[in-house]
Amino acid sequence: MLTKRAQQALKEAEKYARSLGHGYIGTGHLLYALACQKDTYASDFLASCHIKAEDIDAIIRNLDISSSEENHKKEKLVLAPQTEEVLDHADETAKLMDAGMTGTDHILVGILSVPTSMACRFIAMLGGNLPDMFMRIQHELGIPQPQRKDPRYMRAGVPPMMDDESPEEKRPVLERFAKDMTSEEYIRRMDPVIGRESQIERMMEILCRRTKNNPVLLGEAGVGKTAIVEGLAQRIYFGQVPDLLKDKRILSLDMAAMVAGTKYRGEFEERLKRCMEEVKADSRIILFMDEIHTLVGTGSAEGSRHASNILKPALSRGEMQLIGATTVNEYSKRIEKDAALARRFQPIMVEEPTEEEALAILKGVAPRYEAHHHVHYSEDALKTAVRLSQRYITDRNLPDKAIDLIDEAGARAHMNSFARKQEKELTEKTSSGSSLTSNIVAGNDLTGKEDSLKAELDKALAGKEQAVLENDFAKAADYKKEEVRLTKELNDLAKQESGTGSDKTPAGATAVETEPEVTRADIEHVVALWTKIPVEQLAQTESARLKNLEEVLHQRVIGQNEAVSAVAKAIRRGRLGLKDPNRPIGSFLFLGPTGVGKTELAKALAQALFGKEDAIIRIDMSEYMEKYTVSRLVGAAPGYVGYEEGGQLTEAVRKRPYSVILFDEMEKAHPDVF
Repeated sequence: MLTKRAQQALKEAEKYARSLGHGYIGTGHLLYALACQKDTYASDFLASCHIKAEDIDAIIRNLDISSSEENHKKEKLVLAPQTEEVLDHADETAKLMDAGMTGTDHILVGILSVPTSMACRFIAMLGGNLPDMFMRIQHELGIPQPQRKDPRYMRAGVPPMMDDESPEEKRPVLERFAKDMTSEEYIRRMDPVIGRESQIERMMEILCRRTKNNPVLLGEAGVGKTAIVEGLAQRIYFGQVPDLLKDKRILSLDMAAMVAGTKYRGEFEERLKRCMEEVKADSRIILFMDEIHTLVGTGSAEGSRHASNILKPALSRGEMQLIGATTVNEYSKRIEKDAALARRFQPIMVEEPTEEEALAILKGVAPRYEAHHHVHYSEDALKTAVRLSQRYITDRNLPDKAIDLIDEAGARAHMNSFARKQEKELTEKTSSGSSLTSNIVAGNDLTGKEDSLKAELDKALAGKEQAVLENDFAKAADYKKEEVRLTKELNDLAKQESGTGSDKTPAGATAVETEPEVTRADIEHVVALWTKIPVEQLAQTESARLKNLEEVLHQRVIGQNEAVSAVAKAIRRGRLGLKDPNRPIGSFLFLGPTGVGKTELAKALAQALFGKEDAIIRIDMSEYMEKYTVSRLVGAAPGYVGYEEGGQLTEAVRKRPYSVILFDEMEKAHPDVF
């Protein structure tokens, strides 16, 4: 059923065909009628595509179409077969859109759905792009997806490009799935890279090779593999590279985004091939793939190829350059097994930095975090972050875990400062009431000085940001000192203007707030939140705690002087470093009858070393009397049920590494357990 405007369009098409002496209503007549209407979606759409009624009329009149005077006298003209097909498509489009009636917009969709029609030929002659128009009208009308895959539309001759390729898919693959790490925007957001000069130099050497010039960075998560690539990007941006690497662009490719949305077989491979063609076309591009081990297996399905097999020929011929990053385990498991792929890469080992190197890295990135959180990090806080993260956060690596510590501590200090500020404002409002300041001090000279100091402060802040961007941290530190000095002078000046020391001057000038400082206590609090170790335990120096260890243990274990003394001496030796760092601090075998204090001494030791009595993992060895039960303790062997679940001992230690392990009644366990 047609809407009023659609009925008018059909009547206008019939009237137009009759005026030309044609004996039928063709798609060209219908297109002319749609273009003639005013204030309809179809007429506006055609006008936006520069399809005008007078141009359509000129084309139709120039065509050699037979006409007859008898056609003028016919009561009703017949619909041409293609016009009927167009109207059928229009009806189905209206149903798909849950429209009650077929309108002029649906008729226009029907015309574009039959690209062999005269109307579509007229559109093409007038410069219209049929695929783009078809995709645009579907998008604007919100036609459901089945419309685009309907086999009837394919039979009608709709080109595959019209159905399957959206404007988004026509964009270059690298533009859609890669980020330019050497762009100014990326460089400005990048943290400075400290202490990785040797790895960056090695990477540049490999990239300058004639063949097999594809480095792969191997290291555990969090040691700074991506940061090394960012360091190379910074050097390229500032021109601090050999001539062979100048003007190069490092593009970080997102493999997950490339795979996403590939519903049909071959789509991912097509994207990857297009990506490779774009890289080959521009010799300046160096691709960077993080987690490069995902290449092996990505896109694999029955009848398809691994992404790595598609890349191998281009890598071996030197048609493209690739930088990879992955862990040592994944490299051994995925890439090293494929010798043909492994020989195309040159591995670079990235070790975890030492505590001294990690501290230098923290000092380098601290200005960025200070600017973000509006805080100031004391040097003691940075040292504490490195020391405590290395000691208590054992499942992660430096510098990542130390950077996370100062980041969260900065957020905590900023939140505390905000809370104090709100409380202070509330107190001032309550105390001041409705009283107004009556004495206004004329301070033109002071105001001029304040403006001068603020200008100097802005200059110092800008200089600090630029110095950090250029990796000149000595200059950044000088600017930071200047910033602190100017802030203090502004605060003193504001108090002088107010005459009272309040935050606001009579002239309305506001004192510059001093940035809150992140101290050692803030770092300790965050570590305590992460590890569940009491703050007091972290704050107390270890030497003082170990010195009085016997006294602490004797508070709970009365007597047993020999046992307590032996345990305390062993703990002190271990903490002095006189032991294998990969073994426990101490291993003790407590012997004695029931009730003399063996378990109590273990609990007292947990309390003294880790701050709480429940920092103890108790395993009842009477449950391991059979030989096969050893698998419950350390986990099942590969190939057996529960292999990936871990054992009772290993999982407990993994979840609570700072604990005392108590093997109770161990004489009852099977000998194989030991």
